[in-house]
Amino acid sequence: MKRRGWFFVWLLPLLWMVTSVLSFQWPGDEYGLWSFGSLAGLWIVYLIGNIGNTARIAIFVIIAGSVSMVPLGLLLDMLRVRRRLWLLLYLLFAAGICVTALASFPSLSKAISKNGSITAYVLFSLNMGMYAAIIVMVLISAVGRLVKRGQPPGGN
Repeated sequence: MKRRGWFFVWLLPLLWMVTSVLSFQWPGDEYGLWSFGSLAGLWIVYLIGNIGNTARIAIFVIIAGSVSMVPLGLLLDMLRVRRRLWLLLYLLFAAGICVTALASFPSLSKAISKNGSITAYVLFSLNMGMYAAIIVMVLISAVGRLVKRGQPPGGN
């Protein structure tokens, strides 16, 4: 069995970090969308406490989140997750989350007045879509492996 490489090990942390850094520039209402989108690194706040301004905290959150994404990438690589399927799910989940978040307001102008820009919603949705795509692909892979184990060797 040939090894496919470490595609998700480097992709997930890089993609998450870029999205989180950009999201910090367009954070949503009082950094709310940025915080929820950055859940993978938000745990560090409980360890470091209040260390000053929001920008300093964001640096720690972004580093911690990037590091947290490495084991998830390793898991996806070890499960041999199909890259195109993961990308499709990622984009579909991100689009669905963005549309749902915007649709929760009576108008687009109300949504923008609440969180500052469409960019804040898009960036938040990209990270949340990533989490959803990872979870779904791990579940699909786990179920697929269980189904394969239940089949007789060489059987259908």
